[in-house]
Amino acid sequence: MQLTIHQLKRCIEIVLTWAENSGLDTLDTQDSDFYWTVLDDDWLNFHGEPTKLGVGSLDSDLEHLSSLLTDPSRTNICDLDRVAAAFRLMGVMRNNQIR
Repeated sequence: MQLTIHQLKRCIEIVLTWAENSGLDTLDTQDSDFYWTVLDDDWLNFHGEPTKLGVGSLDSDLEHLSSLLTDPSRTNICDLDRVAAAFRLMGVMRNNQIR
């Protein structure tokens, strides 16, 4: 399977539009700042259980992402993981609204 960055950008726009239309307008970490992550070495390895877990911070991720609005030159490879965490938070928030 291949997806161009242009196609991915369009998919993200579609998903974000859906999220807004579903009533998600603000990401809120509430009391849940930290989250588990499978580190890169184990992320795609399905020959056993992950051997290493990492910890991320939603507050830190969102703070760094918001700083890009005033200084886009700060963008780096880690921002891809930060955006992924923000999308995961949106999914959790949406699931909690449905229940």
